[in-house]
Amino acid sequence: MNKQFTPAKTDPEGALLGACMVDPQGYWRIADLVTPEDFTEADNVALFREIAKRARAGVPIDPVTMGDEWGHYALQLANATPGSSHIRAYGEMIAKRATERRVQVAGQRIAKLRGDDSYSEAHRVLAACAPKDASAVRHASEYMRDAVKEMRAKLDAETEITGIRTGLHKLDAMTGGLQRGDLIILAARPSMGKTALSLQLALEAAKHGYPVLFFSQEMTGSQLVHRALAAEGGVPFEHVNRPKFITDEEWVRVTGAADSLQKLPLQIDQSCGITVETVGARARQCNSTQRLGLIVIDYLQYMRMPRADNQSSAIEEVTRTLKQLAKELMVPVLLLSQLNRDLESRADKRPMLSDLRGSGAIEQDADLVLMIYRDEIYNPSSEHKGFAEILIRKQRNGCVGVVPTRAKLEVMRFFDAEELPHVPTPERGRRFAGFSSARDRAAGD
Repeated sequence: MNKQFTPAKTDPEGALLGACMVDPQGYWRIADLVTPEDFTEADNVALFREIAKRARAGVPIDPVTMGDEWGHYALQLANATPGSSHIRAYGEMIAKRATERRVQVAGQRIAKLRGDDSYSEAHRVLAACAPKDASAVRHASEYMRDAVKEMRAKLDAETEITGIRTGLHKLDAMTGGLQRGDLIILAARPSMGKTALSLQLALEAAKHGYPVLFFSQEMTGSQLVHRALAAEGGVPFEHVNRPKFITDEEWVRVTGAADSLQKLPLQIDQSCGITVETVGARARQCNSTQRLGLIVIDYLQYMRMPRADNQSSAIEEVTRTLKQLAKELMVPVLLLSQLNRDLESRADKRPMLSDLRGSGAIEQDADLVLMIYRDEIYNPSSEHKGFAEILIRKQRNGCVGVVPTRAKLEVMRFFDAEELPHVPTPERGRRFAGFSSARDRAAGD
């Protein structure tokens, strides 16, 4: 039985539908660009749904078969279409107009928002309007050119450090530095020094001219700067925090550190309980004025989780969104995280990936997972006193292993160290630091 439709209209919607019926591959040429909801006319929505259904089922789509079931409307569209050569252009026009309509509707919804969560909700509403990336699929040759260009740049470089230096030479040797586009997890139990290490990495990046955005949810901006003064001045944090104990020589170092820190491209956001949408919005705002080099978030469990069925799903949305942000801005995102308390009941308390608190998505979405272990926290008489192990538990594009450091947390810093005494063999992993060049490393493989 034929369906009754209004007379066909000559516009991009009708032209696209007609092109889909005169070209057997027409639908697949715009399937990544247009959805039924992008059409304005109810008749067009229904017809496009049918075309999509037939295309996925492998059923013929042509003026005869469509006209037999869908009446004169389908035939008129097909007959009025000169061909399918401009079908992408029709699709782009439809998608653009649909985005404009969604933005207008979103604006009306945003204008009515109220309450503490209105800012985050506004970003969610606006994010839903984002158009599809029609250029997402590219021929391998385009990526090949980029890959070869990157390889040549690395070959010509005077150093093998391809990312942002951490200031810890052995960590740089194993990772190549903090890489753009990576989501990096820094996890540890309390008192291990993860905030101190993250601040040290941030300051090192800023010293090399990379603008840094530091989200400090646990501490105020002033408290974080106190720690930075101790680290840069080499002055005990206790003295910075209690200035009456500072010696004349320490005052000189603190004022010198203050002068240096003021010149660094370091921005601090001390908001509490921020959402991942807020992080994204503020990062994009900062990136629009000066290209960011590093984003640090201290820490995951202090963030306000999105609505989800359970905690694991909520954390998964956060880590996935932060990974997307890293790729979009091409900046390393360093996310601090707590670890499960269960590890403290084990004989060997060195943390593993399974100790990440809340969700397996943290491990899944991360490109690099670093964990800190200080044996003296659990064993005060340990021969490891003053040492800290930075455990590389996952590295998507490199090795795993242990970076030995000396932890001088009285001045909020980690320093390079020689091999740790009696580190179990399984913890050592393979090290890049022992090879002198990329060619040597390849031979070592």
